[in-house]
Amino acid sequence: MPVRKKDAQRALLLLEEYRNKLNHTEDRQLRLSIQRVIDIFQSNLFQALIGKPGSDPF
Repeated sequence: MPVRKKDAQRALLLLEEYRNKLNHTEDRQLRLSIQRVIDIFQSNLFQALIGKPGSDPF
């Protein structure tokens, strides 16, 4: 099943909201892992793969 831009944007929003609700000290490892996923979703390569205009990685 292909990833749709709208779905990826919604997932990114939900991840950011969830990360912000986590306890900074107790959930440090989970926060770092979620941040890695957020960084990937925001990368130019990922944006180009889902078809966001103006994000050609090449």
